[in-house]
Amino acid sequence: MLPGAVSYVETWPADGTFDLIHAASALQYVDDWRQVLESLARYRADFMLLSDVFAGAIPTFVTLQNYYGSRIRHWFWNLDELLEACSGASYAQVMKTFAAGRRLEMVDTLPMDHFPETHRLEQSLHLLLQRHA
Repeated sequence: MLPGAVSYVETWPADGTFDLIHAASALQYVDDWRQVLESLARYRADFMLLSDVFAGAIPTFVTLQNYYGSRIRHWFWNLDELLEACSGASYAQVMKTFAAGRRLEMVDTLPMDHFPETHRLEQSLHLLLQRHA
């Protein structure tokens, strides 16, 4: 691959060298999300970007998301617990931003009124992680 080229994969490559691994709005749907983090870490990319991560100062829990007539398992994480799992996979947070959307000039918040207040998030996050030795 040419330097600076971007490639997208849909299956785990047997090997490869990557500067950045980007998982966008996906980890929350994986039953064994810790194993996925460990699998991604094996590529030893300098950075990992986890976009649209449902994490914050809440307890970690899984629920069912209603999605066009289907019910899909969906994880919500305690941010410290998620970052601890990332650290165990040799990655540390270097940046955190809110994944805020705007509709009609208003910031969208997640529709979580049906959860206890202790389990609610206003917005998801983008987490940039850097590999450490």
